Amino acid sequence: MDVSWYNIVMPEQRGDFTSIAARLEAIQKAIQEHTEAIAKYEQTETSERQRQGKVDAERVVRLPSEVTEYYQSETDEESIKNRRDRWRFGLECAGVVIALGLVLANLGTLWIVHGQLQTMHGQLTQMQDQYPLLKQSADAATNAANTASSSLQFSRDSFRSDERPYLMTPVGLSTTIENVAVGPHNGQAKMLLPIRNFGKTPAMQVLVHGRIAIGREQVAKLNPFTTPAIKDENPIIAPGSPPPTVPIYSAPLKAGKLTLGANDPAVVYGFVTYTDIFPAPKPQYTLVFCQALIANPDFPPDIKGVCASRNYIK
Repeated sequence: MDVSWYNIVMPEQRGDFTSIAARLEAIQKAIQEHTEAIAKYEQTETSERQRQGKVDAERVVRLPSEVTEYYQSETDEESIKNRRDRWRFGLECAGVVIALGLVLANLGTLWIVHGQLQTMHGQLTQMQDQYPLLKQSADAATNAANTASSSLQFSRDSFRSDERPYLMTPVGLSTTIENVAVGPHNGQAKMLLPIRNFGKTPAMQVLVHGRIAIGREQVAKLNPFTTPAIKDENPIIAPGSPPPTVPIYSAPLKAGKLTLGANDPAVVYGFVTYTDIFPAPKPQYTLVFCQALIANPDFPPDIKGVCASRNYIK
């Protein structure tokens, strides 16, 4: 056994074994010292490690300011982002809650509208069931209104027809035809035509169109009935007598003066328009007149019957 590294000084060997105990004791002592040295070394190593760890733990690592600011800004942004995320999440949750509330409100509204529609449908059904009766009632009311309106209009028309003016020229005129020698009608024949109102109220806005046809040639031209060229206006003709007279003229005479023989027919013809005193709408009444001033039994039929259909009131 090599124990030189334990620093043990071995005694010199002797021929006897008297010093074995001393040797063993020396070996035991050396081993004990070596063991204590190892324990002390290990204890020292452990203390050094603990002290070094403590120093390392207490040591402050200092980084450049740019790096520190960068990491600080990243930390702040992360914090802001976290707050934003929390707000966004809260808002989204609130939006979901509001949306659910709106959905429930709309469902409630739809339910109410559905009930109203059901009620309206029932009312519509009742109205449809009642429609025939309502139509009959409406038709009856309309017929009654039409009947009342017709009755009123008939009464109004009857009253107006009964109270209206009626203008006529006397039958069998006996008037004088004379020559006009001066004035705008120089060279024409003239007569005064009486127009009488046989009605109960005055004739208003009276306008007389008349002409004297003298001789066979002019009388024959009455077919067809031509509009007289001469007119005279008398605004009002009241009922009663004596009737007013209206001057009627002939066309210019060929000879410049009137020369009538027994065989020369003479006819006065024309029409009169007028209305009544009652409220609008104002009807227009018309008197058509035609009378022979000279009648000769020997006249041919076309001359004698020229006025047959030209005396009426409308």
